[in-house]
Amino acid sequence: MKINFLKIIIIFFLIIFFGSCSITKNLNENDYVLEKNRVLVNDKLIQSDSLNRLIVLKENKKFLGVPVQSLIYQSGFKNTDSIFTDWEKNKNNRKGLKKFLSKKQFLQLKKYYQSWNEWKLKNGEAVSLIDSLKINQSLSNFMSYFQNIGYLETVVGFDLSKNNLKQKYATVDFNIKTGPQYYVGDVSLITKSKIIDSIYNNNLEKSYLKKNGILKTTNFQKERDRINTLMKNNGIYNFQINSVFFDVEIDSTRNLYSLPTKIIIDGDDYRKHTIGEINFINVKNSKEYSKKSFLTNQIEFKINEIFNDSLRSKTIQNLNNLDLFSFPSIGYEYINKTEDELSANIFLNPKKKYGLGFGFDIKQSDIEDIGVSFENRFKSRNIFKNGENLQLSAVGSIGKSNDITISQVYFDATLKLPKFIFFRNLTKRFGSDSKSFISLGSTNQKNIGLDRTSFRFNLDYAWENKSTYFNF
Repeated sequence: MKINFLKIIIIFFLIIFFGSCSITKNLNENDYVLEKNRVLVNDKLIQSDSLNRLIVLKENKKFLGVPVQSLIYQSGFKNTDSIFTDWEKNKNNRKGLKKFLSKKQFLQLKKYYQSWNEWKLKNGEAVSLIDSLKINQSLSNFMSYFQNIGYLETVVGFDLSKNNLKQKYATVDFNIKTGPQYYVGDVSLITKSKIIDSIYNNNLEKSYLKKNGILKTTNFQKERDRINTLMKNNGIYNFQINSVFFDVEIDSTRNLYSLPTKIIIDGDDYRKHTIGEINFINVKNSKEYSKKSFLTNQIEFKINEIFNDSLRSKTIQNLNNLDLFSFPSIGYEYINKTEDELSANIFLNPKKKYGLGFGFDIKQSDIEDIGVSFENRFKSRNIFKNGENLQLSAVGSIGKSNDITISQVYFDATLKLPKFIFFRNLTKRFGSDSKSFISLGSTNQKNIGLDRTSFRFNLDYAWENKSTYFNF
């Protein structure tokens, strides 16, 4: 639908000029437009983005002090069909208009009216009314925010200030009384397990609960997660995060703001587990993977080592990087009902050995009468049965320009190996993080006044070191 741009501009400014008093025209008796929000912390007006983002009830956007989008929205109607029908029937001179316009033109006028109102509702902004539900949600956000940073005795409330000069407008004042801020006191571990006690106390430096630190509730969840990860990375295979609890003692006299904190870990049947055996499932009898040395190189944990859950995750990542298996996973089970030796079962579902992809496009341009572009790719996985992947690709275009054939064709062959070639010592050092890429390619270009052929050879090494990725 096309609407005369000049008409839109005229109507736009008429709405702004005449509509400032109409934004409250259709409001119910108990409805008030939100003029602004104010946050007062301990009777002091605070203007902070970190606090304002907690307010669910938002003011209408303004341009030069005028709520333009709200004026546009208020001038629109949702039930345009019935309004237009009433407008058509209620006036006698509509009959004259029908005589002047054809039936098709009159229907088009109705469509214009509907589309114009739809545009106003879509591009305008609904009037922001005082909403008790949104106010209560905002108060709840304030309460959680301040309690999470140690103000455990926070009290929140609000006041509604009606504007005597602007009818049906009101300001919401959020009043927050924080009370004193609490801190973490002495931290102690309560557990019946000597193994748990030893692991925890040997890793205290990374604890999120530090003496005299602010009592942040988020730090308790972080510490809980840290303890769970710590135990599972130090041989405690059967550790459960639900066994970690916290007990914070609050002084009833409210004179002590440094609160003693107890970390309680339930259970006493904890012991360190070791890896007794490693099994490959689904590829054991496959001729394609009969040489499994490259697979064992991807395993971060070894037999007789302490169980470490983070090495399980790293091993799955390594196997995914091979691009040979779909969703590899690792499961554990006790060996012959022993209580401390685990069997690591690596489940591998090989992907299809070969992959093929291709595409074609017909194109035309100022310098090319007609042409065809193409992209073809072929992939062979585990081509030499040691985890190598070969990818062949041909990309280019062929066309015609003034009876002259023009073309650009790129050929590429890339072999990816899960090791460093020529540098065995470095492969042993970096292990599963080492990769080599051998690439051969050629380019053939034929154009008006330009024929060119080039070849290239690349040998790249890549490896990861912690969070750093190197590629040469």
